[in-house]
Amino acid sequence: MVQTSSEVVLALDIGTGGARTVAYDVEGRLMAQSEAHYPTYYDRPAWAEQEAEDWWRATTTVLQEIALRLKGSYRIRAIGLTGQSPSIVPCDHEGLPLRRGLIYQDNRATREAQEWTTQGGGPEAIHRRTGHEPAAFYIGPKVLWVQRHEPEIFARTHLWMQPRDFVAWRLTGQAVTDWSHAGSTLLFEIASRSWASDLFDRLAIPRSMFPPALAPWTNLGEMLPAVAQQAGLVPGIPVVLGGADSQCCALGAGVLTSGQLSDMAGTSTCLNAPVRQPLSDLRIANYCHVVPDWWCTELGLNASGAAFEWLATLLAPAGAEPIFAECEAAAAQSEPGARGLLFLPYMADGERFNPALRGCFWGLSLRHTRADLARAVLEGVGYAIREHLVTMAEAGAPVREMHISGGGASSNLWNQLKADIAGIPVVAVAADATSLGVAMLAGTATGLYPSLDNAVARCVKIRRRYEPDTACAALYADRYARFRELARATTEPERLATEGGH
Repeated sequence: MVQTSSEVVLALDIGTGGARTVAYDVEGRLMAQSEAHYPTYYDRPAWAEQEAEDWWRATTTVLQEIALRLKGSYRIRAIGLTGQSPSIVPCDHEGLPLRRGLIYQDNRATREAQEWTTQGGGPEAIHRRTGHEPAAFYIGPKVLWVQRHEPEIFARTHLWMQPRDFVAWRLTGQAVTDWSHAGSTLLFEIASRSWASDLFDRLAIPRSMFPPALAPWTNLGEMLPAVAQQAGLVPGIPVVLGGADSQCCALGAGVLTSGQLSDMAGTSTCLNAPVRQPLSDLRIANYCHVVPDWWCTELGLNASGAAFEWLATLLAPAGAEPIFAECEAAAAQSEPGARGLLFLPYMADGERFNPALRGCFWGLSLRHTRADLARAVLEGVGYAIREHLVTMAEAGAPVREMHISGGGASSNLWNQLKADIAGIPVVAVAADATSLGVAMLAGTATGLYPSLDNAVARCVKIRRRYEPDTACAALYADRYARFRELARATTEPERLATEGGH
């Protein structure tokens, strides 16, 4: 293909709140975008589900809309795919979903995670091989839960597909996954980048239920002609497999070296750092990266942006949209420390590292205002992030700079609070890093860029840098210590975390 200034690369992201497609030119400038939303169902404690057909309907909607916006102006060089992970849906031989998908927020499979630990040889052995300590957050225990509690669905399952994989299957007819997605299953050897056949055997899960795992930069070939026609796109557009959202986000945020960390600040928070070798600390997850010859650590929160949205919805008039701007403006009127009010941001019925954690306000009194509530939520997320940064330092991978992207990156107040609480600089990138990351991956895979380093140099732009305010350091150190004490004191018993899940 001849490179022209009118070429764009599309990024398609099957996210938590909806599907999004973004068109970038060769310099990383946003040319057009489209979004379509879908719901998450929280029908029982610790459950979080989505309809796989909603993923596909949203995909066709955003592709149709982007085709209309680009028509006659730009030629699409390639489409790169990414999505939420670890989330999973069982599909039959025709590619039809057999039940709702269990998304990463779903923590029902705590008993299955314990069984996984026993059958897999213990937490250290499993972490060394798969990069993770077993938890209900990951795909393997979710699959075991369906096997135990919905055996008729398990028996009919041909393939377990993550949201990006499900969409790729329908776009190209190829049932595959990539190394970064496969790494969230607890069934994948991250050192050899291959499926761990013995773990499938030990847990009585047929190996054939999981698709081949390929490099994230794999070109899957052209979009199926019928799908291209339905979307209003010209035939012949290459589809690049791409990677999991948080790893693509780290690339799109320009996080390429040790000491840097990506904060994907969306509905949830994913904290990712590139490392030359996986870290052995059991508290830290390790994935195969979308960047060759690197691995990627991960820590996170299941409901960071979602916690602020929850508050903004509660404070809005009944039936109205969440009042984000009003809540942020109110938070700025409260003082550092939110006048003694603390908030635990564990609002998604548990966290990947502790399914028993729950959210709460602590120290609430009649003197507190909506401004204090709003600031406490923002600070609570900041304290939880600081705790993860401490973990990274204890594991021998200290973080010197945090690059932030996603919806949360638009909040100057929140970015500054994170810098103040963590005590390190925060860099807000200009673009949505997840979509830009997979667009750069697709562009490199199809020859638009000679390397990912070249793509990052051309495309990643910094919007603003936030330096920590040292005047707040002592206050936030004290509040952080209290935050940690509160989290330990309010952890519910394991049985309550999964009540109703079996």
